[in-house]
Amino acid sequence: MLPCTKKFAAVYNPTDQGHLPKRNDLTDVTFEIAEILGRSRKTVQSVWREYTKTIVSVSPPSNQAPRKTRIPRTIAVISSIQKFVRDKRQLRARVIAKDVVAFLLETGVLIYDTHDKTQSTTALRCV
Repeated sequence: MLPCTKKFAAVYNPTDQGHLPKRNDLTDVTFEIAEILGRSRKTVQSVWREYTKTIVSVSPPSNQAPRKTRIPRTIAVISSIQKFVRDKRQLRARVIAKDVVAFLLETGVLIYDTHDKTQSTTALRCV
């Protein structure tokens, strides 16, 4: 049994549906918690004060905002990529990201300048 006061131990019944005693006069929550835990009221107040100071809501990082994708996530595009990969795998040919980028360029889903190295690497990262 948990270390607790006699008052709580007399009311506490672990087989009961409500594991804590039901009380209607819970006006001083700090006093009740201190009594249940067998600690002083000052200790409970200081722990709660420290807890509320350390727990602060933090805004998400600035770079986590949703962005527009270069490859649309539509059912038609997804199924065409799946069909392309399955057809290649059926011929026992390996499929790498460059193959998928070439397929998307061929179908007009992804548009970039193939001679520009920066655009090519960016398109490859999108896949």
